[in-house]
Amino acid sequence: MRGGQCVLTASADDRAALEILSRSSDRLEADRARSILWSLDGQTGEMIGRLIGMRADGVRRLRHIFALGGVDALRARPRTGRPGTKGAAALDGAKVILSEPGEILWTLPRLKAEIERRCAITISVSRLSILLRKKGAFPGAARGTPSKGARTAKPSNARASA
Repeated sequence: MRGGQCVLTASADDRAALEILSRSSDRLEADRARSILWSLDGQTGEMIGRLIGMRADGVRRLRHIFALGGVDALRARPRTGRPGTKGAAALDGAKVILSEPGEILWTLPRLKAEIERRCAITISVSRLSILLRKKGAFPGAARGTPSKGARTAKPSNARASA
């Protein structure tokens, strides 16, 4: 930092790699790359922080990480530790239960109890809800309640063409 100005520099190859990383499907990885690109373009840490939803000291930390390790230091890393098996087993059980024909209205507590009975796996209702939403227990599963934007969207004034 010199007089409030960031003195971060990057080669043309690094800039190209940052541009590619800024389009990553991992949002955090893309935000890290965009923050460095904006820093290279002279944006302040406060402004970048407001744009990507982080504090200015977080932007300074990202600049430091980039200065030490380059573009590779900004990439997401695989999670450490043993992968979870309990959630996967519970999700498999839920898929079997939900695919069976019948007239049962499956609520989360009922599904949780049935998974515990059949699979001998104890799982909380909140964790089961997350697994069903994020991992998708059945194809075509959609959000039951529309998002706030969809609920409050004003109808179009355009006339329907016949």
